Amino acid sequence: PISAHAKRAAFDPKTVKTFTGEIVEVTAATPKDPSVCLQVKTDTETITVKLGPTEYLSHQSTQLKAHDQVEVTGSQVTMAGKQVVLATQVKRGSDVLTLRDANGTAAWKPAKAPAKAEAKAKAEAKTETKTETKTH
Repeated sequence: PISAHAKRAAFDPKTVKTFTGEIVEVTAATPKDPSVCLQVKTDTETITVKLGPTEYLSHQSTQLKAHDQVEVTGSQVTMAGKQVVLATQVKRGSDVLTLRDANGTAAWKPAKAPAKAEAKAKAEAKTETKTETKTH
């Protein structure tokens, strides 16, 4: 028997590509598909891009909408007989929305120790900056 997990498309680092286009539609997550999706029109085709869960995206500073010009990087895979891209990042101008790492590990998955260490380092850097400002 095929497990439910086997039916889901797996991120494949070998199929990662980058393309640019215009968002023509943003599709909200549903119980059947928990990922927010984009329809991105390139010069040659319209590509379905899976971003991630609403709960994660709603807390990001970059909010994407129709008519945005974007650069998408992600793994092109087949899901339910259709080609889709599992996005690792989406750029809009200088804004970058990070969704997965180079191996496809989702940014919203818990227990990401390196991210916590990076956040702690940033917090310490801010504290040092404030201290320097007071001494001058």
